[in-house]
Amino acid sequence: MRFAAERLASGRDGGRLPVVLTVTDVSPLAVRERVRGRAALAGALHADGRLVPDLVRWQPAVRPGGRARPAAAVDLAAYRGASPDPLAADEADLLLALAAAPGLVAGLAGLLPACVVVDPERPPVPVRLDRDGVVLRVAGAGRSVDARLAFGVDAVTPVLVWAALEELGTRV
Repeated sequence: MRFAAERLASGRDGGRLPVVLTVTDVSPLAVRERVRGRAALAGALHADGRLVPDLVRWQPAVRPGGRARPAAAVDLAAYRGASPDPLAADEADLLLALAAAPGLVAGLAGLLPACVVVDPERPPVPVRLDRDGVVLRVAGAGRSVDARLAFGVDAVTPVLVWAALEELGTRV
């Protein structure tokens, strides 16, 4: 890191240093196949500390028993104009709280399609949550399935998420 800082400070590279940054999205709960996806940003690190990407790629994770999905290039204009999900900073805490509420998870599991068979000995585990809904991982014999349940509202705060989860969990 010291070398990079010295190189940037010297101005030899016009105040830009080529970089590739790889980010891995990992579920905060202990489940099989915790990696949810990876993003790679290639571009330049500027002397002022900004990373200016020239290329952004997203690689969805392969789910247990699933097929690999191809990496996708992300439109740079869309990437630069995007804002993070308002729950990004709270997602881990919300997932942990949900996992600690087995009655609520059981209520949510009751909304899963009939083709998703829930083993009573292995209840579903929440693995992803955003403003639009929650994803439950249902473990089966030799494979797992991720099933998304959509909220009926745009849940942009933890309070709204919890209210949406409780509303979903009591529909059964």
